[in-house]
Amino acid sequence: RRSGVEPPTGTIHPRQILIRNPQTEFRRTQCPNPELGIPTAVGAQKEFKFGYNSGHDGESDKLGRNGVGAGCGLRAARRQLQSAGIDVVKFAAILGAACALYAGAGVFLWAAQERLVFHPRPVPADKRRMFQHLEIQFTMPDGAVLRGWLHPADPPTPGDNAPCQLIVYFGGNAEEVSANLHNPLPARAAQLFVNYRGFGDSDGKPSAQKFEQDALSLFDQATQQLGIPAEKTCVFGRSLGTHMASAVAAQRPVARAVLISPFDSVLNIARARYPVYPVGMMLRHPFNTEKYADQVRAPTLIILASSDWVVPRKRSDALIKRWQAPAKTVVIPNASHNHFDSPEYRQAVSEFLDGA
Repeated sequence: RRSGVEPPTGTIHPRQILIRNPQTEFRRTQCPNPELGIPTAVGAQKEFKFGYNSGHDGESDKLGRNGVGAGCGLRAARRQLQSAGIDVVKFAAILGAACALYAGAGVFLWAAQERLVFHPRPVPADKRRMFQHLEIQFTMPDGAVLRGWLHPADPPTPGDNAPCQLIVYFGGNAEEVSANLHNPLPARAAQLFVNYRGFGDSDGKPSAQKFEQDALSLFDQATQQLGIPAEKTCVFGRSLGTHMASAVAAQRPVARAVLISPFDSVLNIARARYPVYPVGMMLRHPFNTEKYADQVRAPTLIILASSDWVVPRKRSDALIKRWQAPAKTVVIPNASHNHFDSPEYRQAVSEFLDGA
């Protein structure tokens, strides 16, 4: 008993021990029911006042609830593991290793996502020499120079009324577009193949935001320099390039659009591949194509492979469902993500781009 201070009233449980210090007094308890791990402090709080000084009641209560309750819960959990024949130390080590592995893989995915999304490749020396006479370049608003090639149009035929005079091509995430010069698109129009920034001989560093900005600037510059109106220009996208083609088609009056293996968003693909991670917060390059689905007005040809292991059919169908422009979908039999070139594919593209 201290001068001027009344001791606590009530019946003290045998399991309760009062611990005193100069500032506060709080009660440390053991678990009355070891199996349930319920701290006595919760049930006994009505009988006791936790501390003599009212200014410290809240802190004492916090210690009684959290410190004691947590300790009881951990002891009960340990007893349950031991009763099940599980070595607590080994279990903790395994759990710690699993958490470290999860965190480490998450950090890697966040830090290395540019290398996972973009796979830039150089221009082969033989193609640089072979197609030097077709080279063309465009300077972007930030000063980066994008370099590529302009494949000439076929000679016009009498009564030619093809909807496209120029096709602007957007490649995949691992595509160096000079490969198309050996085997151009099955269309009579001029064909513009320009590497993304950071790909081939183009300047800059890849990013979703820059790719989209470059696509619009490239389209505008190409139509102005070549003297071909936007209404006579078509966009053609393959895989990742379908996002850029959709962005241009939504914001420019293009004649037609061709999308090969399109998707609603890279974010949704990543969520399916890495379901245990919060990819919505981690991904810096979401390529959200579905936001343009209701803005495109140009007739659209959508081509899918019968077996595509890169872009799940579910993600293509999600975009098609939201697409508002007139669209025709063709599924190429015996085709995969990187192998489309077949008579069925060439016929579908030719009829769409050269037909009236």
